[in-house]
Amino acid sequence: MDNKLKIREAFGYYALDIPNYDGSSFTLHFNSKKSAENVKHIIEIDGNKPNEATAADVQEVRRAKWYKVHEHIILADGSVKEWDNFFCSNCEEVSNCPTKYCPCCGAKIDKEENND
Repeated sequence: MDNKLKIREAFGYYALDIPNYDGSSFTLHFNSKKSAENVKHIIEIDGNKPNEATAADVQEVRRAKWYKVHEHIILADGSVKEWDNFFCSNCEEVSNCPTKYCPCCGAKIDKEENND
């Protein structure tokens, strides 16, 4: 692949002609020159060093589960107010609404609930 791609101005936009596998080419149009330069750079890296363009800064997904705790309080008038709280097994922060991710630490909640 020719790694000397050129960005050109076309009708108030920026155009990047990209070679296709069969020898033809197709054109991408961009609103900004910076966007065109970013795509050009990715294509050039991918053509020179396979897999480098797809490298990413990643981190391990933290996994956790919600521990459900039923709580109550006796009010001054003798009535009882009850509710459930959920504690994240990763950071131990409380949430009153279990979600797929802990809003405090970002752990993915995909383990079975445990009420031990």
